Amino acid sequence: MSQNYLVFMNMDWGTNVKSWILSQASALAIAAVVIILIPLILKRQWSNLIGTLIVGAIAIYFVNNPDTLLDIGRGIYDLITKGAR
Repeated sequence: MSQNYLVFMNMDWGTNVKSWILSQASALAIAAVVIILIPLILKRQWSNLIGTLIVGAIAIYFVNNPDTLLDIGRGIYDLITKGAR
């Protein structure tokens, strides 16, 4: 039993938890988009369907690549602060 605790202490559990949370968030984002799309398909609201697909694709991209969103935010901040100087 003490060996199990020893193995747990040696693991880099912080990165494992981060990857697990990101994989769960990705699955939840995809499920949310699908749940929103089902009534739009049944009601034949094609323009709303296309808009939801585009926004959903962007949201899923940022859930899977959170560093990209951080880079975009830094770029916008640099544009704003350089303009104020």
